[in-house]
Amino acid sequence: MAAKVRSPIPSVDWTTMGEEFPCPDVLWQGVWKEVGDKVGQSWDVWMATYIALGAVAQRHLWWYYYRAPVYGMGYGLVVAPTGAGKEFCLNVTSALLPAGYVERDSVQSGQGLFPLLCNVDAKTTIKPATPLLLLLSEWNKLIHMGGIQHSTLIDDLNALFHRSRGWNLSRSDRGDSGGDRLMTPPILSILGTTTPENLLADVDDVLVNRGFLNRYLVLPGPTNPWVFWPDTGKTDDPVIALSDIRTHITECLASYSWGNGKDYQLAFSSAASSLLRSWGEDFFPWLMRQSGAQANRKKRLHVYAHQIALLAAWSRQALSVSEDDVAMAIAVVNASHQFIDRLWGDEPIPLTTVETGDFKVEQLILARVRESPDRYDKASLRESLRRQAIPYAKISKVLDQMVKADVLVTNPESMRLITMEELRVRKLPHEKGNGEYHPKSHRGSFLQK
Repeated sequence: MAAKVRSPIPSVDWTTMGEEFPCPDVLWQGVWKEVGDKVGQSWDVWMATYIALGAVAQRHLWWYYYRAPVYGMGYGLVVAPTGAGKEFCLNVTSALLPAGYVERDSVQSGQGLFPLLCNVDAKTTIKPATPLLLLLSEWNKLIHMGGIQHSTLIDDLNALFHRSRGWNLSRSDRGDSGGDRLMTPPILSILGTTTPENLLADVDDVLVNRGFLNRYLVLPGPTNPWVFWPDTGKTDDPVIALSDIRTHITECLASYSWGNGKDYQLAFSSAASSLLRSWGEDFFPWLMRQSGAQANRKKRLHVYAHQIALLAAWSRQALSVSEDDVAMAIAVVNASHQFIDRLWGDEPIPLTTVETGDFKVEQLILARVRESPDRYDKASLRESLRRQAIPYAKISKVLDQMVKADVLVTNPESMRLITMEELRVRKLPHEKGNGEYHPKSHRGSFLQK
């Protein structure tokens, strides 16, 4: 079996992120504004506040949308380079939670989730759920643990997202070995941080298509340029700076319930529903009709579009969702959509050097043709790769070698490039020379031989 070929992992020029992803004023309202005024306004601070409010709202926020319940809990992922201060958003979230809220910074297995989500020492047959927040400074560790043979961690985290039913762990028929344990519907929120390089290296298309990534709301982390001697205006420890907001959340919101499982449309004012519907009916239908990994990375954003607006209204203890609540949700979803395109889109992030090795160019070409078979001929493929600042001569040389070696072939039906492995799957006719074709055996990169 041929070795799995990964796409090359480009480096991100983060200096342009502040211009590409500004934080609009509409994000900063209600509790978010109070937090931003204390510790600064940035995407990671917005995300930290969102996750904290959702963790506190948990099942007290309960509406029914698209054949499934929507609760307060969320899975958030903040992406920023090393040294950008990603840990700060985790500290902000922690500082906003009521005392005693269960926080953990790691989980090693699917089975290990069970004791975190309930009191396993309880003598009752059905264990009561305990609200849990995973604050993961090394989010990719979940993927590494989930990659261990027979691990159920990834599938369990998928299943726990806004789960409406109880959850069980059955390890044996003996109580002292784990037994058959059942808990009430779990309450899990996650906030993780990672770097662009680690994200692109570890989240392959298999994980995407299993639904792992799209359960996360993905946003950029700090976008301001790094400075050695920062301003001191908003640098108090979040535990100190946000103590009064934490008190308000604990005393006024922690027990506030809204929705009780009713139809989500009842939550929206007439103006808010009109705004959300006009935007969503233009934004989502084309996305939901698409197939492939890039579309699958974004197909749960429609849930977040509703849930963010509902959570914003809940945080104000409002009777209905307002236009401002919807405007916030739209701004966040648009940013996440564009950020995902920035990381994985048709025009990948530019490489940091023109002197790219032939092997990396080969990987780039393979990744692009695999992602979009029957899209490029040689000329259009060369042109698309030129935008990555790779010399035209180098692209042409590697591409010609790949075609000559039958790593890439022309689909006789579309006259566009596909990989040889794709051709074999489709079993399309392929003629070469006198009509006889003798496939070569390629393991790894033919350029390395």
